[in-house]
Amino acid sequence: MQFDLANGLEPDRFDKSTADEQGEPWQGQAIVEREIQPRRTGQVYFNSAWWLARCPQNLSIAAGEIVDVIRRNGTTLIVEPAFLLKPSRSGLEKILQVSEQLYMQQDDALDSPTDCPTVIRSALGNTALDTWQRLMQRKPLYIETFKQCCQLLQLDWRKVAGYGSHLTLPQRPASIAVASISFVGRARAMSDLEELRQKGAKAILILGEGGLGKTTLASEFLRQHHFTLKLEGWMAKESQNLIPAEMLVQEWLQRYFQEDPTADFRLALERLRQKLRQQSVGILIDNFETALDRSGHLLKPHRNYVALLEVLTDPAAQSITLITSREPVHEATVNLHPYVLPQLDLSAWAQFFEHQHIPPDLTSLEQMHGAYRGNAKAMTILSSAVRLDYEGDLTAYWQAHQDDLLCETDLQDLIASHFDRLQQLYPEAYRLLCRLGCYRFQDIATLPPEGMIGLLWDAPEEQHGRILRCLRDWFLVESHHGEYRLHPAIQAESIARLKASPDWQLVNQQAALFWTARVRTIRTIEDALTALEAYYHCLQINDDEAAARVILHRRHSPWEPEESLGVAAYRIGILQRMTSAIEQIIDRVQPGYVLSQLYNHLGDLYWFTGRIQQAMQCHEKSRAIAVEYDLRSLEILALFNTGLCQIELWELKEAAHLFEQVQELAFHTECHLYAVGSWFCLAYLHSCFHQPQIARQYMQKVLSEFEIFHGTSWGYGYSLIFLGLTYQNLGEPDRALKMYRLAQEFAEQSRYVLVQAKALNGMAVIERSKGQFQTGIAHLRNARSLLDQIGAKADLAEVYYQLGLTYQKMRLVEESQASFTMAIELYQKMHAPRQIEKVRKMLS
Repeated sequence: MQFDLANGLEPDRFDKSTADEQGEPWQGQAIVEREIQPRRTGQVYFNSAWWLARCPQNLSIAAGEIVDVIRRNGTTLIVEPAFLLKPSRSGLEKILQVSEQLYMQQDDALDSPTDCPTVIRSALGNTALDTWQRLMQRKPLYIETFKQCCQLLQLDWRKVAGYGSHLTLPQRPASIAVASISFVGRARAMSDLEELRQKGAKAILILGEGGLGKTTLASEFLRQHHFTLKLEGWMAKESQNLIPAEMLVQEWLQRYFQEDPTADFRLALERLRQKLRQQSVGILIDNFETALDRSGHLLKPHRNYVALLEVLTDPAAQSITLITSREPVHEATVNLHPYVLPQLDLSAWAQFFEHQHIPPDLTSLEQMHGAYRGNAKAMTILSSAVRLDYEGDLTAYWQAHQDDLLCETDLQDLIASHFDRLQQLYPEAYRLLCRLGCYRFQDIATLPPEGMIGLLWDAPEEQHGRILRCLRDWFLVESHHGEYRLHPAIQAESIARLKASPDWQLVNQQAALFWTARVRTIRTIEDALTALEAYYHCLQINDDEAAARVILHRRHSPWEPEESLGVAAYRIGILQRMTSAIEQIIDRVQPGYVLSQLYNHLGDLYWFTGRIQQAMQCHEKSRAIAVEYDLRSLEILALFNTGLCQIELWELKEAAHLFEQVQELAFHTECHLYAVGSWFCLAYLHSCFHQPQIARQYMQKVLSEFEIFHGTSWGYGYSLIFLGLTYQNLGEPDRALKMYRLAQEFAEQSRYVLVQAKALNGMAVIERSKGQFQTGIAHLRNARSLLDQIGAKADLAEVYYQLGLTYQKMRLVEESQASFTMAIELYQKMHAPRQIEKVRKMLS
């Protein structure tokens, strides 16, 4: 085979490499960057990137050696020692340059510049010509022969093989952009992400070790693109604290798309899918490895994340999702595009140190960069130590610490050593850093300065600002618009050290007090989630009683002077989150006022979501505790709520009996509010019993004391609904319509979804009686949508019943029967036989 100096050779068999299913080559040769020891992972440079590498043989491979890549296992390459080596194309050019120089020096053995030089012939003897021909043709040689030839030609064998260029510090531009000192060396990564996006990737899994800069890269990519919305999902550091996928989706729908929640996860996912198809959305899910098992599958309790990922990878979506993880995801039904984030190169480290006003000693910097694998978080921590402890003398710092740190290439070891150093130099800052491990940084992603200062109870007040600046300047806390966040790797170390200290309980107690005091009134979902953070701190220290008090803590609201967090949660629609919170502790709370209140709240939540039998059981337990501990108001409240449940079951006589008891117990006592509430229920019930005179008497009593409901959002909204129902049954549609419209106006102001849906349902019934079918259908469909979103099955069944009656009036038989059938199915799930009987009479 002849060598063409201009065009080189066609690739021979040694150039070919197999590829995986994505078309990426995973066979070839790599150079060892960090020693590969038996049963331990090292690092190699392969295909212009740094990779973790492992050798299946029981031997060590030193740094600088060449290895053959056999296959890829996740983010780790499986390698073996190389026995063959060949020149790269650029390496062959170097050989030819030397050969030409020897020819120009009138080497008698050379007839042309490409002939075998005398120095090779003398050393290799009879094999020289064959060896030289293989070099010229870029065919593989035994590695020792290859090294010997390069040494005879006074060439670096690594560079001839094509593995030397990355070891040289690239020439940096004269002027360096200083847009962000914390985001350097990632232009290629940003370009790679954009290329994946342009090729149609909907979800990119950014893989790499802790502290490599995965989250920073993802955040910066989303920041630089003009998305209509940007969604975030911050995963817990511990698996038991993970937020279920159902809650994350519901909170996205509520917080970013103003959608009310639904208990049906499939419906929530479909709504999210439609939203992502309609507008450009950037999504970040951080630290996803917490949700994975050791095989890369979603943990069994969190399998619903698979369904979420399937929605995020919908080909029709206009969104891009960036997921950061230390471990790969192996789910067959999810099409994630893995992107292994390479370490920061040496020039990026040099640029960052220069920004920190540290004169670059390239020899020391190169050694540090290699020891810490170009880790971004290591870079920031080390630069801080050099600047603050050694006045910017990089050489002095490295001479003092290289023996301790060269072997500690794992970021966790680095962080542990930095914690120790901080403990010695600034004990107050060290204690704060450890104490910050109590915060979750999940629903509420950042922490205001007050949350940090609240943990400095044992530090002089004049030092508080200095301590915060120390942690910020040393890059131990991340700052975002005046608020703070722990890097997940540092957070893990903080948690471990805090749990091992005597401060664990006290710190969580202080944090709970901080979150409770921070929220004065609950107007938004964010307010409710912020207040609920205190609950999780109590949970961390197994203080179930304190966790319960968080749920029952009362705050002022525009609609109720003393509204508990539990009541606010179901007013604004985070039913599932609050239900889960109460269920988690209720079996461990001691009997008494708190437990009775918890059962009352849980019963209300079950009632709203159509779990009527469970709701009645909760109210019965609440009443039993109230009677035992002489809690008269809670005893009356339990009877009242049980009566409401029986109305839902259409057990009207039983409900009337309970409301009569409420009236008798509460009338002209401190619980008189419940007596007035029982009147509007009794007015409605007697109108159902065709006793109009009694119904009007109760209704007049309610109207005479209606102002009593101005202090309770539930009482005000539901009193208007029940008055409307009573007027409707008494044949006064105009007055009924007025009540419904007042209820709807109040519900829209206070975000009371159930009241709004009930008002729309009532208005539709009036409109049907007047022959305004289309308007009525529109109102019923709107009510159905609202109720479906929050999973309110009882009221949803009533809406389907009214839809059936309306379609029946319109002589639309199929639509009427379909609506009646849906109502029956819902009532069957509620175990409400009398409601089923009522619907079937109309169906027949």
